[in-house]
Amino acid sequence: MAQPLSDLEKSVEEILNIQRRLIWTCDDGTHNCRRALVLGSGSTGTLLSLLLRTYGFEVYIANRRDPLENESVITEEAGVTFINYTRDSLDRLKRVGFDLVVDTTGTSASLIRDAVEMLRPNGVLGLFGFPSSGESVIPHDVWQRFIHKSNVIVGLANGQKPHFQMALSHLAQWKSIWPRATRRLITKTIDINNEGEVMKALHEKVKGEIKVVIKW
Repeated sequence: MAQPLSDLEKSVEEILNIQRRLIWTCDDGTHNCRRALVLGSGSTGTLLSLLLRTYGFEVYIANRRDPLENESVITEEAGVTFINYTRDSLDRLKRVGFDLVVDTTGTSASLIRDAVEMLRPNGVLGLFGFPSSGESVIPHDVWQRFIHKSNVIVGLANGQKPHFQMALSHLAQWKSIWPRATRRLITKTIDINNEGEVMKALHEKVKGEIKVVIKW
């Protein structure tokens, strides 16, 4: 779990460093008054939502469906709000407004325009993953609002050794504060000698999967 989480540790570090250009913390010096939206509830989105909660953000996680059982347990214990944006619509999310939006889906470039319109003044749009299809046409009035609000778009990528260390520290912390959620992060363990199951796990992602462990 430390490997995918290390990438997200670096991502949050970059975002917080960017926001040092202004006073982005709340009156009490925390991020408890900041609202974040994570698009995608896969392993990346789930880990990122937990990490942002650790930093004190009010966190929403969104997918095009209702949460699965695992996702419900994790989000409820960690205090993350799950949104089905097919039912609740992206327009509702734009009206709510967010200080941070991170796209972890990498599915369609068209989602980028919607994400831009969800940002509050001084908000950040983080892109974790590259869109595999579509195009994003952003008209001049959206760009004008983007500039006037001092928003930022940042690409997020791989963590380094210090971020692995941070990931291990946070995983140990979560085991104490969110025990039920932490147990749910690993959805399956497979013995390396079970060739059929190993190959299946490498080529197919089953419904509700977060992280599969191959035991050597």
